[in-house]
Amino acid sequence: LVRHGESIANSKGISQGKKGEWEDTQLTEKGKEQAKKVAERLKDETIDVIYSSDLKRAKQTAEIIRKRLGLSKIGFSKYLLEINSSLQGNSFTYIESISYDVFAAPGKKNIKGETIEDIASRIKKFIHYAIEKHPGKKIIAANGAWIVTVIDEWIFTLNGSTGNGSGGQTGTARLTQPFDMGNIID
Repeated sequence: LVRHGESIANSKGISQGKKGEWEDTQLTEKGKEQAKKVAERLKDETIDVIYSSDLKRAKQTAEIIRKRLGLSKIGFSKYLLEINSSLQGNSFTYIESISYDVFAAPGKKNIKGETIEDIASRIKKFIHYAIEKHPGKKIIAANGAWIVTVIDEWIFTLNGSTGNGSGGQTGTARLTQPFDMGNIID
C-alpha cells in the first residue's frame, strides 16, 4: 500500500476525502518528490500490478511509480477511494483536536458518512479482488491515509501491538506472507 504524496489540500492543512463531492486536489511539488522517492525505493522489487483510486493525488502518485517501475498501466478501483466523512474539509488541527475520530457511528449525530466497518468492507473487497485476479503477484495500491491507517491498525492489532506510527506520511505498508490474510478477510 502506498499513501499518495502531499496534495495541495494537505499543504494547506486541510483534510480531504469526500464531502458531498470529492475534494480532489493534485500533488504539490513536494508530493511529486515523495512519490519519486517511493518509486525509487520500490525499483528493485518485482512489482507486477499497480492499482489506484481515481482521485488526482492517488493517480499522480501511481503514475510516477508506474513509470519508474516500467509497468504498462494502472488499474483503478473505487474500493481504494478516500473516506467519506462529513468532517472532510476541516483543518488537520481540528481533526487532531477530536482525536482523529472522523468515522460515522451509531449515536454520533455530528458525523455523517462511512463507518470504520464500511471502510474495512471496501478494503476487504479490494484485497479479495486483487488476490483472485492476480494470484501470487506483487501488487501496489495507491490510496489515501485513512485506508493505510485502517490496515495498519489491523496488522499491528493482530500482532498484539499498536500501529507503526506512520501518521499518514507518504510511504509503503506491506501485506506479505507470512502475514495471515485470513485474519482480516472474511
